[in-house]
Amino acid sequence: MRILLLLLFSFSAWSQNIFDAIHTRAYATHLLNSGQYELASKELERLHFFDAASDTVKTELLRAYRLSNNANLAYTKRKTLFADSLTMPRFAAYEYSKLLFTLEKWDEGSAFWNANTQIAKDDAQIFEATKYVFTNKLDQANKVLTDKPQVQNPVWEGYVEVLKAKKARKSPAAAGLLSVLVPGMGKIYAKDWKDGLLSLVFTATMSVQAYRNFNKHGFSDPRGYIYGAIGTGFYLGNIYGSVQSAKNFNLKQIDQSKHEISAIFNANY
Repeated sequence: MRILLLLLFSFSAWSQNIFDAIHTRAYATHLLNSGQYELASKELERLHFFDAASDTVKTELLRAYRLSNNANLAYTKRKTLFADSLTMPRFAAYEYSKLLFTLEKWDEGSAFWNANTQIAKDDAQIFEATKYVFTNKLDQANKVLTDKPQVQNPVWEGYVEVLKAKKARKSPAAAGLLSVLVPGMGKIYAKDWKDGLLSLVFTATMSVQAYRNFNKHGFSDPRGYIYGAIGTGFYLGNIYGSVQSAKNFNLKQIDQSKHEISAIFNANY
């Protein structure tokens, strides 16, 4: 009987211990590292109950919310976890900055990382450049990065390299004008070689067919007008298409810049 009572007592004690702060901390870390963010948020909420003053726990809780697609919950909880955003600890401030990126709260983000006393000036500069990249304002991002940090910063250098490589743009107006002069040339200018050559060949073919029919059958024959109308319609559509090709080229450049900037940002923050 005594042995049975001892076993029951030991089991009860063990059951209680697996929910103490140490075990909860270990389990929460495991869940975070294995990408089980929603479960991690539950454990971190329990851990926050044990240690409400821990900035590390509060920061990880914000991260778990964000990565479990509960960014809006994280945004709301921040006000109770860190009442004063201006003095929010460094790593919490970085996590909150990423949260504002996720929610696309660009203006609020700028105000935050430029006012928070724990975010380094270089990092605030990088956050600001990142904001401009993701709002398709690469020229503004370049301007932000003209002020080089005093200490070597690999993130800054990576950003500058990406934006420099993607600086080339195609003018939609120039693409349209080129296609006015030579059908398809605007698309070729915008690196849309296949469609550009197709436009040139098709428009030229319709023009030749119209000329031949007028020359052979005279202006009273409708076939010449039909070929001419098709060629003219395709010619005008080609001008519009050339403008769009230039715009699409620029969007691809921006998307590539976003992808590369995102990779650098996530690898360092």
